[in-house]
Formats: sequence, structure tokens, C-alpha cells
Amino acid sequence: MTDVHHKRVLVMGLGLHGGAVAVVRWLVEQGALVTVTDLRDRKTLAPSIRELKKLSVTYVLGKHRNQDIDSAELIVKNPAVPPESSYLRRAHAKRIPVVSDIQLFFERCPARIIGITGTKGKSTTSALVYEMLKKRWPTTALAGNSVGSPLSLLRSLHQHDRVVLELSSWQLEDVARAKMSPHVSLVTNISADHLNRHGSMSAYVQAKRNILNFQTASDTAALNYDDVRVRALAKFVRGNILWFSSNPQKISPVYYPSEGWVMRRRYASVAKTASTADRKIAGRHNLVNIVAATAIADFEGVPHRTITAVIAAFKGIAGRMELLGVKKGVRYINDTTATAPAAAIAALEAIHGRILLIAGGSDKNLPLEGLAQAIARRTDAVFLLPGTATKKLSLLLSRQGVHAELVATMTSAVRRAARHAKAGDTVLLSPGVASFGLFLHEFDRGDAFKKIFRTLPA
Repeated sequence: MTDVHHKRVLVMGLGLHGGAVAVVRWLVEQGALVTVTDLRDRKTLAPSIRELKKLSVTYVLGKHRNQDIDSAELIVKNPAVPPESSYLRRAHAKRIPVVSDIQLFFERCPARIIGITGTKGKSTTSALVYEMLKKRWPTTALAGNSVGSPLSLLRSLHQHDRVVLELSSWQLEDVARAKMSPHVSLVTNISADHLNRHGSMSAYVQAKRNILNFQTASDTAALNYDDVRVRALAKFVRGNILWFSSNPQKISPVYYPSEGWVMRRRYASVAKTASTADRKIAGRHNLVNIVAATAIADFEGVPHRTITAVIAAFKGIAGRMELLGVKKGVRYINDTTATAPAAAIAALEAIHGRILLIAGGSDKNLPLEGLAQAIARRTDAVFLLPGTATKKLSLLLSRQGVHAELVATMTSAVRRAARHAKAGDTVLLSPGVASFGLFLHEFDRGDAFKKIFRTLPA
């Protein structure tokens, strides 16, 4: 177990999502002497710094410095810090341990960990699993990726508790260093994403595979049978496999939707587990998320009536196909966390009727041809926000015969979309790419969309 007590600990990357704030707070509570360094300046990081104002922390902002690396006894890096960072290479050369909050958590967590990853759907599936398990085990916790650092949970966790962790590919690279995997792992799907970080599709798949690599024969993996890359991971599973699919399958055990129910096949026996008749979250992709969550909850022993009640009550999570409301008969949906083409395509396919799309932003070196085709097929107007991916997407759309209007700000995008929209239409923010440049992060982008929506006349 990594020792932090009375150690000089350097936290690389404070950020604005709150995860690193929880890390710093936990480190100080453990008696560490903490220095925080970040490439952003104090003004940008002010919200995070305010949350730590009562703690004894040294800040070095607007830069990283070799001297901070050299004086550290331990480095806790933000998952966004790339492994090839020259500062991390310097630390490795000097044999200074480099860890992440996820690694520290896995080393210390006494509870049963249910880990969920995937290119898209992992946040919704994690939230569903959490709500389902919490109904039976009220102390169940949710953390990871966009939810927040799990380190703050440690003081209250016990052996019989459960923790649902949403895990990104970056975090799974860190989990691999701890040579640990969740007791129950779920992979929703794998499509091209973060290739600007991982360098290749094979490296990205390998990062996702880390969720299985250190499981034992007593552990369990839930895998999406429909996804060829996920299905191929089965050969690496040491324990039990739970399959889930969007269609009936002859394999066993498998969960799939049919006529308003999630069905469970075990060998020749087929049974209903939960009703989806009253689900609030739309789209075929969300139905698969529900099936995946049901597989985990059923395996963990949650009663079927409880699973059904959660499905009926669940309204989704902020920034993921989030219905903001209706103005002049026009629906406005915030899907800002669609930062990859596949996620935006799923959003477009989930909506019925005319769509006015707000998309575009910064490039992650992902192929955009499929997104351009979906936009041409499903939208009636497109407004593209500034960014390095926008030029590529605009060119691809023009080849599809689609004229995309380039806008400078979110305000302009929303107001122009509102002007073109008619009653019964949907204005959808589903960018398909990253947010950096114009916004601090994807949630800042979504907040801007919400703010402007509120100013529109009813």
C-alpha cells in the first residue's frame, strides 16, 4: 500500500471537476505535505482553490516545475496527465513513485467494487446500477470519472458495502499499475475515442481491457454481446461472464429486451426480470444501458420489483440527453457529454422528428465520416461551434450536400437554432467532439447551453 503519511506529495493537475479537490483534502487528512501544480492560472482554478482555502496547501500555478518533481516523495497525477509527460519521465528516472487517486483507492477499499467502463453509456449505466443497488444496500456509493474521486468515501466504507465506479480509459491505465480490477466489471461498448491520447485503437482497447486483467476466478464480467470488440474480451475473463444484448441470443447467461421487459436466459430457461414499459430515458442505446444495469443488479440479488421501480423513476443524468424543457413547442436537449462521434450518432438516432443540431469543437483525432453521414440523414439544420474538429466536420458535411452554419459562440448557436425551429422540432446540443478552446470542459459547454435556453421566450 502506498504510504502518504508525512510524505511530501505533489498533486499534478487540480482541474475544475472537483475530483482533485477531494484528492487534496484526503491527502491532507492523511498527514501529507501537499503541493499542487497545474498549467492553468489561479483565476481559472479559483472555484477549486476556494474549496481548499482552509487547508495547508502550496500552489504552483500556470506551470509545472522540475524542482517540484525533484523535491516530491510521491506524485499523485490527474488522469488527464499523459504518461509521456516529460515531468513524469523525470519522476520515473529519479524513482519517485507516481500514482493516481484511483490506484490509492483500490489499494485501500474494503468494499465490493463494481467497475463500469465503455466509450459511451458508462455514466448512465453507472447511475442506474447505483440507484438499483442503493435500494437494497443504502450505503452503496457512486464515484469515479465524471462523478468525483472515490478517496473521500474511504472513511465510511466497510467490507459489506458496495461501490459503483465509473472508470475511463485513462483511469484504467492507473488501475493496471495497481494490478487490481473490480470484483464485478461491466463494459458497455468500445468505439474510437481518445485516440489523441492513446495513439491507436489497439492501445485504447488495451486500456479498456485493464478492467478485466486482474480479476480472479471468483470475479464477474458483464459484456456487451453486440459489440465485436467487447465480445472479443471474453477470452481474457478469468471468472463468470454475464452477457447482455439488444436482441435475443442463444448464449447463456444473457439479458436482452423483449416486448417491454428485460429477459434473462439461463440455458433453456427464459424469465422476465424487470419491466421497461415506463422508462423515462429514450433511445435504443439507453435501453441497452438499462439491460446492462439490470444484469448487474439481478446478479447482485436486487429484487426484480425494485429494479423495475428504478427503471421507471430514472430520468437520466445531467448533460446526457437531458431534456431542458420546451419553448414555443420546441424541445431543447443537452447532450454535451457526447464528446465522441458514436455518442452523437446515438443521440441523433434516438430523437424523432426534425432536429436542429449544435455540434463541433476540438479534435480528438477520431474519424468523423460516420457522424457526418448521420447528420446528413437526421438533421434539418446544423450549427457548428469553433474548434479544430469543426473544419474537418464542415468539409465532410459539404460533401454530403449539407450546409453547416459556423457560429462563434454558444449564444449565437442557440439563438439561431431557436429562430429556425418550429413547434415539434428538437434543438439538440450533441457536439460529437471535445470542448477545449471555447469552454473549460464539456460541463461548462452544457452550462452555457442551459443558461441561454433559460433566456429564450416561452
